[in-house]
Amino acid sequence: MTQERRRYGFVLERQCSLAKHWIAYHTSGKNCLSSHLDSWDEVSSSREFLPPNVENMFAKNIKASFTGNE
Repeated sequence: MTQERRRYGFVLERQCSLAKHWIAYHTSGKNCLSSHLDSWDEVSSSREFLPPNVENMFAKNIKASFTGNE
């Protein structure tokens, strides 16, 4: 009976350890994702408009393609 109890305790300890690692892994993933949610929400709300630096880059490329200078 004691051998059986020790085996059960070993399995239970391993299961608890696995659960703790699983929780830590998913918590760190949650924290990583939730730290970026605000910026992603901001980008998705303004998806019709390009930032000024990107707009200027495209304008330069279009201008260069019409004048033949790259």
